[in-house]
Amino acid sequence: IKRMFIEASRRVICVADHSKFDKGALFTFATLTEVERIITDDGLDSSIMGKYQALQVNIEQADRSGNE
Repeated sequence: IKRMFIEASRRVICVADHSKFDKGALFTFATLTEVERIITDDGLDSSIMGKYQALQVNIEQADRSGNE
């Protein structure tokens, strides 16, 4: 079903907390090239964020303090 949603969508945005990065997965339903943007919390380590940005992945971090 997730695959069908991706194929029918104009934009694909992934929301994942920092603990999901740099982990292997038995099942996946999308590749990084299919995702327009990733939104995550501010707990993502800067070295991991840099790795994804080097791959041209657009990552936005939510600010837990409520400040923008």
